[in-house]
Amino acid sequence: MKISEKVLNILESSNMEGNKLYLTAQLDRKEYLEVNKVLEIIGGKWNKKEKAHIFPSDAFSVVDDVILNGEVTCPKDEFNYFPTPNKVVAKLIDLAEIKNGMSVLEPSAGQGAILKGLEQFVGLKVTAVEMMDKNFEILTQNFSPYHFSTNPLYLVKGDFLNFTGKFDRIVMNPPFCKKQEIHHVLHAYGLLEENGILVSVMSPGVTFRQDSLTKQLKSLIDECGEIHRLPSGSFKELGTNVETIIVKLQK
Repeated sequence: MKISEKVLNILESSNMEGNKLYLTAQLDRKEYLEVNKVLEIIGGKWNKKEKAHIFPSDAFSVVDDVILNGEVTCPKDEFNYFPTPNKVVAKLIDLAEIKNGMSVLEPSAGQGAILKGLEQFVGLKVTAVEMMDKNFEILTQNFSPYHFSTNPLYLVKGDFLNFTGKFDRIVMNPPFCKKQEIHHVLHAYGLLEENGILVSVMSPGVTFRQDSLTKQLKSLIDECGEIHRLPSGSFKELGTNVETIIVKLQK
């Protein structure tokens, strides 16, 4: 079921603590009934004593899926993998200000959409990390060790959050669900060389959510970053209506 933009905005402004969701917006009866219908469908039941909608488990995990996709069901796999469309890749690379010969990291390489966008440069020292077995197999088939001229391409299989190193540029489209994108970006920022630049696709939720992890990222953006909004439907060709932004951080 598709959800109206009005209801999504109301859900986005709510506060979630554990299995409780608190509606903070002032709603008329019609608006409340629309929001309540969505919350009931996804398992939230109004509790008069708590003055909150109570979920069987963590409220954020469920509601975040709805906000990201604009509908009640969230089609996703274990890794929440969505390839990066060519237009988004081009925007990421433009914002990253990549120059020939730089070291570049792609933390969630998928099947190589961003790597293909890096082919326009000469002498890059590229490292790509990927966790999914299927995607890593495709990467090894499509990208030889010397895909980027004389410097080897390093393909690393594993969880990016356990990965270390230092890089001039980091270009990424991390998984969104359950705040994974924020964990990935904060970890990636620590891998930047001085004067390095990180660009990442993210959900708009990082601009308004009030949990401590989001506040940590927002503080970093305020200090050394900027936000670029992507056109609505940028990932529509991949079967998701998730709204997206690009966050750019400079060390």
